[in-house]
Amino acid sequence: MVDASPGRFLSYVFSAAMSESDSPYQNGPGMDRLAGFHHTISEQLNARLAESPRFFAVLVVASTAYGFVLWNFGPETRNSAKNSAFLLVSVVAYAAGLWSHWYLAALGYAFRFLQNTQHRIEEALGWDSYRPRGTGNPPERITTLPRLLWLLPGIYHAHFFGLSLFLVAVIGSFWWHWPNRHTVNYWTAAALVIAAVTIFSVNYHYLTKFKRKRVPQGTGPPPS
Repeated sequence: MVDASPGRFLSYVFSAAMSESDSPYQNGPGMDRLAGFHHTISEQLNARLAESPRFFAVLVVASTAYGFVLWNFGPETRNSAKNSAFLLVSVVAYAAGLWSHWYLAALGYAFRFLQNTQHRIEEALGWDSYRPRGTGNPPERITTLPRLLWLLPGIYHAHFFGLSLFLVAVIGSFWWHWPNRHTVNYWTAAALVIAAVTIFSVNYHYLTKFKRKRVPQGTGPPPS
Protein backbone atom coordinates (compact mmCIF):
# COMPACT_ATOMS: atom_id res chain seq x y z
CA MET A 1 0.00 0.00 0.00
CA VAL A 2 1.38 3.44 -0.94
CA ASP A 3 1.53 6.02 1.83
CA ALA A 4 4.00 8.56 0.42
CA SER A 5 2.84 11.72 -1.30
CA PRO A 6 3.15 11.79 -5.11
CA GLY A 7 4.50 15.33 -4.88
CA ARG A 8 7.24 14.28 -2.48
CA PHE A 9 8.22 11.35 -4.67
CA LEU A 10 8.26 13.55 -7.79
CA SER A 11 10.47 16.06 -5.99
CA TYR A 12 13.07 13.32 -5.63
CA VAL A 13 12.64 12.19 -9.23
CA PHE A 14 13.07 15.64 -10.73
CA SER A 15 15.86 16.72 -8.40
CA ALA A 16 17.76 13.57 -9.36
CA ALA A 17 17.35 14.40 -13.02
CA MET A 18 18.25 18.06 -12.55
CA SER A 19 21.45 17.11 -10.75
CA GLU A 20 22.84 16.07 -14.15
CA SER A 21 21.08 18.68 -16.28
CA ASP A 22 20.29 22.39 -15.89
CA SER A 23 16.63 21.72 -16.77
CA PRO A 24 14.66 18.48 -17.02
CA TYR A 25 13.12 19.83 -20.21
CA GLN A 26 16.48 19.82 -22.01
CA ASN A 27 18.21 16.86 -23.62
CA GLY A 28 20.99 15.39 -21.58
CA PRO A 29 21.83 12.79 -18.96
CA GLY A 30 18.98 14.06 -16.77
CA MET A 31 16.49 13.02 -19.43
CA ASP A 32 18.01 9.56 -19.51
CA ARG A 33 17.51 9.27 -15.76
CA LEU A 34 13.91 10.44 -16.04
CA ALA A 35 13.32 7.86 -18.77
CA GLY A 36 14.78 5.23 -16.45
CA PHE A 37 12.44 6.34 -13.66
CA HIS A 38 9.55 6.12 -16.11
CA HIS A 39 10.48 2.54 -16.91
CA THR A 40 10.64 1.70 -13.19
CA ILE A 41 7.21 3.21 -12.61
CA SER A 42 5.82 1.21 -15.54
CA GLU A 43 7.11 -1.98 -13.96
CA GLN A 44 5.48 -1.02 -10.65
CA LEU A 45 2.18 -0.39 -12.45
CA ASN A 46 2.33 -3.85 -13.99
CA ALA A 47 3.06 -5.32 -10.56
CA ARG A 48 -0.04 -3.62 -9.09
CA LEU A 49 -2.18 -5.05 -11.89
CA ALA A 50 -0.85 -8.52 -11.14
CA GLU A 51 -1.69 -8.47 -7.41
CA SER A 52 -5.32 -9.61 -7.69
CA PRO A 53 -4.47 -13.34 -7.21
CA ARG A 54 -3.41 -12.53 -3.65
CA PHE A 55 -6.87 -11.62 -2.40
CA PHE A 56 -8.53 -14.19 -4.65
CA ALA A 57 -6.52 -16.88 -2.85
CA VAL A 58 -8.08 -15.73 0.42
CA LEU A 59 -11.54 -15.90 -1.15
CA VAL A 60 -10.92 -19.39 -2.50
CA VAL A 61 -9.97 -20.67 0.96
CA ALA A 62 -12.88 -18.91 2.68
CA SER A 63 -15.46 -19.98 0.09
CA THR A 64 -14.20 -23.59 0.12
CA ALA A 65 -14.62 -23.81 3.90
CA TYR A 66 -18.00 -22.13 3.62
CA GLY A 67 -19.16 -24.53 0.93
CA PHE A 68 -17.98 -27.58 2.88
CA VAL A 69 -19.88 -26.57 6.01
CA LEU A 70 -22.93 -25.56 3.99
CA TRP A 71 -22.95 -28.91 2.19
CA ASN A 72 -23.13 -30.70 5.53
CA PHE A 73 -25.63 -28.31 7.07
CA GLY A 74 -28.86 -30.04 6.13
CA PRO A 75 -32.07 -29.67 8.19
CA GLU A 76 -31.85 -33.26 9.37
CA THR A 77 -28.29 -32.87 10.72
CA ARG A 78 -28.49 -29.49 12.42
CA ASN A 79 -27.36 -29.20 16.03
CA SER A 80 -25.72 -26.56 18.19
CA ALA A 81 -22.21 -27.56 17.12
CA LYS A 82 -23.05 -27.35 13.41
CA ASN A 83 -24.90 -24.09 13.97
CA SER A 84 -21.76 -22.64 15.55
CA ALA A 85 -19.56 -23.92 12.72
CA PHE A 86 -21.92 -22.49 10.11
CA LEU A 87 -22.02 -19.13 11.88
CA LEU A 88 -18.22 -19.05 12.13
CA VAL A 89 -17.54 -19.81 8.45
CA SER A 90 -20.26 -17.35 7.43
CA VAL A 91 -18.60 -14.57 9.41
CA VAL A 92 -15.17 -15.49 8.02
CA ALA A 93 -16.43 -15.55 4.42
CA TYR A 94 -18.24 -12.24 4.96
CA ALA A 95 -15.14 -10.63 6.48
CA ALA A 96 -13.00 -11.97 3.63
CA GLY A 97 -15.34 -10.34 1.11
CA LEU A 98 -15.17 -6.97 2.89
CA TRP A 99 -11.38 -7.22 3.24
CA SER A 100 -11.07 -7.97 -0.49
CA HIS A 101 -13.06 -4.82 -1.32
CA TRP A 102 -10.74 -2.81 0.92
CA TYR A 103 -7.67 -4.40 -0.69
CA LEU A 104 -9.04 -3.67 -4.16
CA ALA A 105 -9.63 0.00 -3.34
CA ALA A 106 -6.08 0.27 -1.94
CA LEU A 107 -4.71 -1.31 -5.12
CA GLY A 108 -6.62 1.26 -7.17
CA TYR A 109 -5.05 4.06 -5.12
CA ALA A 110 -1.57 2.59 -5.59
CA PHE A 111 -2.19 2.26 -9.34
CA ARG A 112 -3.32 5.89 -9.73
CA PHE A 113 -0.49 7.10 -7.49
CA LEU A 114 2.07 5.48 -9.80
CA GLN A 115 0.18 6.58 -12.90
CA ASN A 116 0.21 10.19 -11.68
CA THR A 117 3.97 10.03 -11.20
CA GLN A 118 4.35 8.46 -14.63
CA HIS A 119 2.29 11.18 -16.31
CA ARG A 120 4.28 14.02 -14.77
CA ILE A 121 7.51 12.39 -15.95
CA GLU A 122 6.00 12.03 -19.43
CA GLU A 123 5.27 15.76 -19.45
CA ALA A 124 8.87 16.53 -18.50
CA LEU A 125 10.11 14.25 -21.29
CA GLY A 126 7.62 15.61 -23.82
CA TRP A 127 5.95 12.21 -24.17
CA ASP A 128 2.50 13.30 -23.02
CA SER A 129 1.33 13.83 -26.60
CA TYR A 130 1.30 10.04 -27.05
CA ARG A 131 -1.41 9.35 -24.45
CA PRO A 132 -5.14 10.19 -24.50
CA ARG A 133 -6.09 13.66 -23.29
CA GLY A 134 -7.41 13.88 -19.75
CA THR A 135 -6.04 10.52 -18.67
CA GLY A 136 -5.46 10.39 -14.93
CA ASN A 137 -7.75 13.29 -13.99
CA PRO A 138 -10.17 12.25 -11.20
CA PRO A 139 -13.84 13.33 -11.26
CA GLU A 140 -14.63 16.63 -9.57
CA ARG A 141 -17.76 15.28 -7.89
CA ILE A 142 -18.72 11.74 -6.90
CA THR A 143 -22.29 11.43 -8.14
CA THR A 144 -22.36 7.96 -9.75
CA LEU A 145 -20.94 4.51 -9.10
CA PRO A 146 -18.43 4.72 -12.01
CA ARG A 147 -17.08 7.96 -10.54
CA LEU A 148 -16.80 6.36 -7.10
CA LEU A 149 -14.81 3.52 -8.68
CA TRP A 150 -12.63 5.84 -10.77
CA LEU A 151 -9.44 4.69 -9.02
CA LEU A 152 -9.92 1.15 -10.30
CA PRO A 153 -8.45 0.31 -13.73
CA GLY A 154 -10.97 -1.15 -16.17
CA ILE A 155 -9.88 -4.73 -15.58
CA TYR A 156 -10.66 -4.31 -11.86
CA HIS A 157 -14.30 -3.38 -12.47
CA ALA A 158 -15.11 -7.04 -13.04
CA HIS A 159 -13.28 -7.84 -9.80
CA PHE A 160 -15.42 -5.31 -7.96
CA PHE A 161 -18.73 -6.72 -9.19
CA GLY A 162 -17.53 -10.30 -8.64
CA LEU A 163 -16.63 -9.50 -5.03
CA SER A 164 -20.01 -7.82 -4.56
CA LEU A 165 -21.80 -10.90 -5.87
CA PHE A 166 -19.72 -13.06 -3.53
CA LEU A 167 -20.88 -11.02 -0.55
CA VAL A 168 -24.51 -11.17 -1.68
CA ALA A 169 -24.21 -14.96 -2.08
CA VAL A 170 -22.75 -15.38 1.41
CA ILE A 171 -25.42 -13.20 3.00
CA GLY A 172 -28.20 -14.86 1.00
CA SER A 173 -27.03 -18.37 1.88
CA PHE A 174 -26.89 -17.46 5.54
CA TRP A 175 -30.40 -16.04 5.42
CA TRP A 176 -31.70 -19.17 3.68
CA HIS A 177 -30.08 -21.76 5.95
CA TRP A 178 -30.00 -20.20 9.42
CA PRO A 179 -32.65 -21.98 11.51
CA ASN A 180 -33.75 -19.04 13.67
CA ARG A 181 -36.01 -17.13 11.28
CA HIS A 182 -36.76 -14.41 13.81
CA THR A 183 -33.20 -13.16 14.19
CA VAL A 184 -31.85 -13.96 10.72
CA ASN A 185 -33.79 -11.13 9.08
CA TYR A 186 -32.18 -8.55 11.36
CA TRP A 187 -28.71 -10.04 10.89
CA THR A 188 -29.10 -10.15 7.13
CA ALA A 189 -30.29 -6.54 6.93
CA ALA A 190 -27.40 -5.42 9.16
CA ALA A 191 -24.87 -7.35 7.05
CA LEU A 192 -26.14 -5.74 3.84
CA VAL A 193 -26.01 -2.24 5.32
CA ILE A 194 -22.52 -2.76 6.78
CA ALA A 195 -21.25 -4.12 3.46
CA ALA A 196 -22.69 -1.20 1.47
CA VAL A 197 -21.32 1.40 3.88
CA THR A 198 -17.90 -0.26 4.02
CA ILE A 199 -17.59 -0.53 0.23
CA PHE A 200 -18.61 3.09 -0.26
CA SER A 201 -16.35 4.34 2.54
CA VAL A 202 -13.12 2.65 1.45
CA ASN A 203 -13.52 3.74 -2.17
CA TYR A 204 -14.48 7.28 -1.17
CA HIS A 205 -11.56 7.48 1.26
CA TYR A 206 -8.92 6.45 -1.27
CA LEU A 207 -10.40 8.61 -4.04
CA THR A 208 -10.44 11.76 -1.90
CA LYS A 209 -6.98 10.92 -0.59
CA PHE A 210 -5.65 10.68 -4.15
CA LYS A 211 -7.31 13.98 -5.11
CA ARG A 212 -5.56 15.69 -2.17
CA LYS A 213 -2.10 14.28 -2.85
CA ARG A 214 -1.84 14.06 -6.63
CA VAL A 215 0.32 16.43 -8.66
CA PRO A 216 -2.04 18.13 -11.17
CA GLN A 217 -1.40 18.05 -14.89
CA GLY A 218 0.76 20.83 -16.28
CA THR A 219 2.35 21.84 -12.96
CA GLY A 220 5.84 20.93 -14.14
CA PRO A 221 8.62 19.73 -11.83
CA PRO A 222 7.74 20.30 -8.16
CA PRO A 223 10.29 22.17 -6.06
CA SER A 224 12.97 20.03 -4.46
